[in-house]
Amino acid sequence: MNRLVLPTTLAIAVAACTTGCMSGAETQAAAGNPDARFMTEAANSSSAELALSKVALDKAADPAVKQFAQMMVTDHQTQNQTLAELATQQKSSMPSRPDELHAKAAASLRATPSEKFDAEYMSTMVADHARTLSLL
Repeated sequence: MNRLVLPTTLAIAVAACTTGCMSGAETQAAAGNPDARFMTEAANSSSAELALSKVALDKAADPAVKQFAQMMVTDHQTQNQTLAELATQQKSSMPSRPDELHAKAAASLRATPSEKFDAEYMSTMVADHARTLSLL
């Protein structure tokens, strides 16, 4: 996949996670600081994509799905590192755990039977991006 897609994906992922995705403490910390809120939302979204894609690396049967999942893992590891560096520069902190929405999505995907996994993983990726596009 073209590497120019990563910045667009980051913007989409950030928009997908609204304040409702954050814990109470994260919401309070980010409420008055748009940069902190952006980084928190970006970190939640990116970490979720990374976690779901790591599950897909283990459970996917289709080589194309595994290849997509590997690309997502590689891209989001880089993205998370960049976000952590930005947070340090801004004297901000990143979430230490996935938010509830993303934790539930990962648990659900892990519980998906093998024969349905590939379709469910890709469907989850499409739905997340569609939701994000509607927010933009």
